[in-house]
Amino acid sequence: MIDIKTGKFMNGVKFEKSARFGQQCVFGDKTVFADGSVIGRGCKIGKNSIIGDCSVILHNCEIGDGSVIGKNCIVFSGCKLGENVTVSKGVLWQSEGFSAK
Repeated sequence: MIDIKTGKFMNGVKFEKSARFGQQCVFGDKTVFADGSVIGRGCKIGKNSIIGDCSVILHNCEIGDGSVIGKNCIVFSGCKLGENVTVSKGVLWQSEGFSAK
């Protein structure tokens, strides 16, 4: 359940204005999604995590409890980040084996 006016879910998850998420996502308690953040389909975001302004988490990613994804980051599809991981602002994070051409 979400309160549209405050952007807060029952378990303390907070969506700032213009944050969006796809279908079949799971969010841990007290996670914050900052302005302009985008969460793709099938993502699992652990409790007490922070997703920074304008960051994009693509489909089927797992972000561990207490992790921080900085401002303007992109986490590519299928990435799995452990607990208490910090991704600095403006970083592209990809799974092993990804090849950009």
